[in-house]
Amino acid sequence: MQAFLFKVYETQMGSWTADLKIQGFKMGKAGGCCLYLPYPIMLLLKPNCEHCGTLLPNNSEDAMICSYECTFCRNCVADLLENVCPNCGGGFVQRPPRPAMGLRRHPASTVTYLKPIDMQAFLPLKKRLVHLAPTER
Repeated sequence: MQAFLFKVYETQMGSWTADLKIQGFKMGKAGGCCLYLPYPIMLLLKPNCEHCGTLLPNNSEDAMICSYECTFCRNCVADLLENVCPNCGGGFVQRPPRPAMGLRRHPASTVTYLKPIDMQAFLPLKKRLVHLAPTER
C-alpha cells in the first residue's frame, strides 16, 4: 500500500489529529509537522458553521468552505464575512456533498468546530481584501 505525506501547520495539527483519530485514521509521525497516512485525506465535512454554530450536514447547500476548509454558513459568508475568510483571507465556494457510497467509507466529521470571529480584529483584513476578487488576493 502506498503511503502519503501531508504537511500540516503546527497550529492546526492538534485539532486535525484529534479529528482524524476520531474518524479512525491510523497515523504515525513522519517528522516535523507531517502526518503519515496510509491513504490520501479528503474533506472533513465539518458539521457546523465555525462562527454561529449552524448545523451543516453533508448535503447542506448552505455550507461554504475556503481552500483550507474553514467552514461557515452561507449567511455568515454573505452578511458578516463578505466572502473574506477570517483565517486565510481567501474566498469561499459551496462545499460539495460526499456521495452516499463515499459516506459509508469516509463519514462526515462529528467534531464541532466553533470559533466565533472577533469582528473587531477581523475588520482590518476584511477592509483590505473585500474589494479584491479571491483570485487576486
